[in-house]
Amino acid sequence: KRKTRERQLARYQAKREAERRHKRRQRITAAIVALAVALGGTIFAVVAFTGADEDETDPNATPTPTASPSATPSESPSATPTPQAPAVACGARRPEGTRGIDRTYGRMPALRLNLARRYFADIETSCGTISLELFAQEAPYTVNSFVFLAERDYFDGMVFHRIANTIDIIQGGNPQCTTLPCNAERQDGPGYTVPDETFNGLEFEVGSLAMANAGPDTAGSQFFIITGDLGLQLPAQYTVFGKVVEGLDVARRIQDIPVGPNPASGSEDLPLRRVYIEDVTIRTEAG
Repeated sequence: KRKTRERQLARYQAKREAERRHKRRQRITAAIVALAVALGGTIFAVVAFTGADEDETDPNATPTPTASPSATPSESPSATPTPQAPAVACGARRPEGTRGIDRTYGRMPALRLNLARRYFADIETSCGTISLELFAQEAPYTVNSFVFLAERDYFDGMVFHRIANTIDIIQGGNPQCTTLPCNAERQDGPGYTVPDETFNGLEFEVGSLAMANAGPDTAGSQFFIITGDLGLQLPAQYTVFGKVVEGLDVARRIQDIPVGPNPASGSEDLPLRRVYIEDVTIRTEAG
C-alpha cells in the first residue's frame, strides 16, 4: 500500500509540474503577443505622424485637402521698415561711381591762375546747374585752390551736406559727404588750408560764393552759396570768392529741401534729400 501511495503521489506531482509548465508557456506566449501588439501600435503611430514613404502611398487614395487662405486675411503686426538712405532730390538718381574721397594733398597748390582771364565754374547738381563767376583778382589763392580741386574731379560725387535756413545757405565740399548724414567725426578737407582773403573789398550778396572755415586761415574745400537775405548778416570772416551768374533758382530749389537734425552740426540743417555735385567744370574767358 505504501508503494501504491508513493506511485500515486509521483503521478500527482508530475501532473502538477506539467500544468505549471503549460501555464508558464501560456504566460510567455501572451507576453510575446502583447509585445508584438505594442510594437505594431508604435509603428502605426510613427507612420501616422511622419507619413509613409512616397513609394508606399496608395495611388488610389483620396488626397487630404490642404487648408486654403481665407478670403479675408487675418491682421498681423506690421514689420518695422528698415531705415533707408535719403532719396535723391529733384527726381534725380545717384551718379555712377559715387564713393568716399580719401585723396588729399600735402600742401596748397602753387598759384597758377592767369589773372588776365575771367574764371567761371559750372556746378552740375542733382537739381540743375549753378554757374558762378570766380573772382580771381580779389581772392587769387582761394580761386586757385578751387580750380585745382575741380580740375581733379575732387568735388564729383559729394553732396550738399548742409542746408541752413536760418542763414539762407547751402553748403558742400566735404570729402566725407557722399551720403547723408556725413561722418560727424570727420569734417575733412583736401589736406591743406587756404589763407583768408577777407579784406578784398567783397561783401556778401544774394548769390555770393564763399569759403566755410573753422577759424582764421582754416579754409579748405568746403564752400557755401548764399540764397537769400538772411545770409547777408553773416560775419565777415568768410572769404567771398565768386557769385552766381546763372542758376540761382537751382540754388534756391536746393535751399527748399526739407531738413532735420544734423549730428555733425547739432542744428536743424541736415537735408532729408540728397543733392549730389555731379561735376564741376572750370572755364575761362578773356578779361
